[in-house]
Amino acid sequence: MREPLESLVRTINLSGTLLFRLKGNLRKFSNSVKENKMRNQLLNVQCGLCSDKGKWIKLFDYPSADVPQAEIFQCGTCGVIRNASATEIETSNEIIQSQWVTDGFYKLPAQEKDFEEEASHAAGIFPWLENQLGLSLKNLTMLEIGAGSGLRSAGATKFFREVYSSDSSLDLLNNLKEYQLGKKVTVLGENDLWNHKIDWIIGWHVFEHLKVPSEYFKNGHEVLSSSGGFFFQVPLLSPKNVFPGHHYFFTQTSLDQFFASLGNYETQYFFDTNVEALTCIAVKLS
Repeated sequence: MREPLESLVRTINLSGTLLFRLKGNLRKFSNSVKENKMRNQLLNVQCGLCSDKGKWIKLFDYPSADVPQAEIFQCGTCGVIRNASATEIETSNEIIQSQWVTDGFYKLPAQEKDFEEEASHAAGIFPWLENQLGLSLKNLTMLEIGAGSGLRSAGATKFFREVYSSDSSLDLLNNLKEYQLGKKVTVLGENDLWNHKIDWIIGWHVFEHLKVPSEYFKNGHEVLSSSGGFFFQVPLLSPKNVFPGHHYFFTQTSLDQFFASLGNYETQYFFDTNVEALTCIAVKLS
């Protein structure tokens, strides 16, 4: 009886090993099919920064806030990083905006005093910008895109001669007229966005949400004054920043290459690991 029993045990162990290997191979095959499918999809996708098509290099799978593993690709031409989960799970800016409005992310203070305090805090980036540039902003104009509730635009009225503000959802921006600071802000819709000569274009955590961020940069370049520029902040690649609403992660190399294609720009970059963000000042020199 011992030999048949040992033979049965060996057979069971062998079957278990084969089953384990089979599951592993199936998993690898499934991942390979998924990766090939994603790569084939990206073959027809233009880079939203340099516009080259299909030159995507798979970097790695990355922890994500919305999917177990997000596939991260890099453009082989300009180096910008693309979050493929943003392609798999389509999330429009309008949907994101409506979610933020609902959960209170864009909630406006009820009291005028609180509004002015929060607007002043949001505008704290402008004294820093003046210090970096070595000049005053008081005689200049500003356009903020992706302004949300408009608190930063309202605070900017204390630094700029004229302030324009826009967002994909104008509901909250139109409420600015209820506040004294907000009355000094001109709210622009998409059709009016590029109809004014602007000195500084501001975008705080905006460009990563755009499927084709180059369009905003190019249109902005056309309306910028000869000594104007872009001042913006974008998130760095990190687990908390990878979710479907974030299409792109910008690098210094990708931005330098892009601004060089627009014209003569002088760029400065500031990396803040505390907030996991990259701040860029790009001054138009001609």
